[in-house]
Amino acid sequence: MQIQTATINDVPEILELQHKAFLPVGEVLNWLDAPNITETIETALEEFPNFTVLKMVADDGKIVGSVRGKVDDGSLFIGRLMVLPEYQRNGYAKELLHKIQEVLPHNRVWLETTSDITSTYTFYEREGFRTFKTEHFDNGVSWVSMAKWELHTNRILLRPWREDDVEALYKYASDPDIGTRAGWPPHKSIEDSTEVLRNILMNDTTWAIILRETGEPIGSIGYMTNYTSTLPSRPNEPLVGYWVGKPYWNKGICTEALNLMIKHIRAVSDYKSLISSHFVDNPASGRVMQKCGFVPTGETCVDSDLSGMEKPMAVLRLEF
Repeated sequence: MQIQTATINDVPEILELQHKAFLPVGEVLNWLDAPNITETIETALEEFPNFTVLKMVADDGKIVGSVRGKVDDGSLFIGRLMVLPEYQRNGYAKELLHKIQEVLPHNRVWLETTSDITSTYTFYEREGFRTFKTEHFDNGVSWVSMAKWELHTNRILLRPWREDDVEALYKYASDPDIGTRAGWPPHKSIEDSTEVLRNILMNDTTWAIILRETGEPIGSIGYMTNYTSTLPSRPNEPLVGYWVGKPYWNKGICTEALNLMIKHIRAVSDYKSLISSHFVDNPASGRVMQKCGFVPTGETCVDSDLSGMEKPMAVLRLEF
């Protein structure tokens, strides 16, 4: 299978694919007059120039899947993600979804779908999308808008963690020098990493740090507001944390990632400050925070609930 950019000459075949792919969904929802089922060739040809359209091509030249996208002011809209029924459940939809995000630079990505088809809805949730709007149509269909933020510099990308990141997570999180500095036990197995990925990292305010040159997750960064800690935090004050794999220490990557996340937090929330900490014997982490505007409060504490270790931590705060 190859993913290629579609041309206007592909429109008739893509439209036929679209009807075949969405008809079973329309039958389940009793929505046979849905736009993606009733669209005509004239409308398809008229809309084609407004989007970047990708096609997945089999070895015999047949188009078996497609997706389209359009960027407006840094926001990427993804639509018409589809695979022929006989080619589904082979990971092709995921490949197309990843590829359209790769070829169209963006800060935010969003799409629309129905929450009434559980497999489709959970697929997008696993990919890091979260619902921000729900409509209930007169025909009984629940229609949702879902979005996720992706933040980037020339060198790194912050995106939500995905289940297929588990091997990269284990590769770096199994290093004992990482966990002891960040405040958690090294991962002992792929199963450990899978559990952490699903229960801790896959949420709305945690991102994988991706090296854009390779596409590999090399660390993690995030913030949380619902936590138990002895840190001298203020009400509703997010706690910030991050780590990066040892091969990428002392390269400024954590500083880049933290600056990106701070910019994002200020854009999407009304938080007045952020709090963080580092083990006293890991001053390098404190220097990262200070480069991003955090100021030491002069306080230290031991927080075994948060870190799992009886070691003193220095406290820093960023005031907005």
